[in-house]
Amino acid sequence: MRTPLFTTTLTVLMGLLLSPALAQECITEKDPFTGLDRKEFIYSYFNVQHLKMEVAEGGLVIMTYRHAQPYVVDVTIPAGSPFLLKLRNDQILELEIMEDATTRTGSSGGRAYSECFFKIAISRVQLEMLAAFPITTMRHPDLDGKVLSIEKVNSKFVKIIRKGAKCML
Repeated sequence: MRTPLFTTTLTVLMGLLLSPALAQECITEKDPFTGLDRKEFIYSYFNVQHLKMEVAEGGLVIMTYRHAQPYVVDVTIPAGSPFLLKLRNDQILELEIMEDATTRTGSSGGRAYSECFFKIAISRVQLEMLAAFPITTMRHPDLDGKVLSIEKVNSKFVKIIRKGAKCML
């Protein structure tokens, strides 16, 4: 009889502890200088920001995407490198990395890793397509100097991207 109570208590406790670890936020606030609304979407996992979308000057949305490798490498992905997204409607969004992305090294659980953040410009039309159709395939530079092609994009990531795109519209 203690087992169901223990299990329920543990489940509730884990939910309360992990809910801040999986943060997805759509934030709209007024810029104190211009008085204009400023939008931002952030997805973090255990306080590590994996995806951020924000509106830049001219209405262009800038997406910052984290890419990591489970080993140390020192490389720079050059600006202009392609970042391709294929959508369920067979449309291909040809995006590109806006500025050089240089790796930095970190460690977690005693293991070293390398990560870099790609800044990618997304037009309003591309954003509308991202909000309307799920991503099926991604292709972008890898930290090994090759191209990483993800044929089956994680459904959770797809939902996060679509939620961010809807937030930015």
